[in-house]
Amino acid sequence: MVSKPPFVYGVESEASLPSDFSDAVVTSGELDVFVRNGFNFDVLRPGSVVGTIDIEVHTLDGVRVGSSTISGTTRSLPGRGGTLRETITLSGATLDGLRITAHLDSPEGDAALIDVAGVLDVQAQVRNVRATSAQADLSGETFDLEPTDLDVSDIDDTFVDRVQSGRAVIDVTNDLGVATDLVVRIEGPTFEPIVKSVSVPATATSELTIDFTGEELRRFLGQPDVTFGGVGTVTTATPVEVMPNQTIGLDISLDITLRIGG
Repeated sequence: MVSKPPFVYGVESEASLPSDFSDAVVTSGELDVFVRNGFNFDVLRPGSVVGTIDIEVHTLDGVRVGSSTISGTTRSLPGRGGTLRETITLSGATLDGLRITAHLDSPEGDAALIDVAGVLDVQAQVRNVRATSAQADLSGETFDLEPTDLDVSDIDDTFVDRVQSGRAVIDVTNDLGVATDLVVRIEGPTFEPIVKSVSVPATATSELTIDFTGEELRRFLGQPDVTFGGVGTVTTATPVEVMPNQTIGLDISLDITLRIGG
């Protein structure tokens, strides 16, 4: 073994946003950087003099969004696989991904076995990101329709017996601007669920109708605890801009056709 000579070492890595997102306008976030020491010795504390690792974070377009310096004064990085984590606060920028560069300055140190194949490995993970908007591929994503109470329990049986047909009229507000296939369910404790399908266009507002037979309507009108719910599946195939607090809202009313007389 010989005294460890001083050396510098640079390594680069990238961190991605979730695969469904791009061009995120980020206001804040954190990046966990994991540094693994593949040398046979502590690169930050090889002897009486300590080393440093300077980390810089840039967008893929080259905008600097964070940095940190790890010093052997307060941290160690043992050889043969020792790992440390450094959390870096990210500043605001438009992100498709991040490029991380780490520059090691390791001073002369005590006698050590020098492995010329040794490397410093850097991996990173983005977390706690807050964004004002992003491009998102929502195709195939599903969401639940929160069950809504239809409040039909006080409808008199005399009225129910005269029901011939009807429809649900659904006024849709679509902040997301995506087309969606809905499978809706009318459920209650006294009857088998009624399942219907309807497609929501990508327009900001729309009016949809779901037709019911007289038998289907008589199944739930006048019954307690009847709810309208279901699940939606996004069918828009191209990425869309998403922002906080966007929703798809449904306002439901019933149009009923009655038999008069007889």
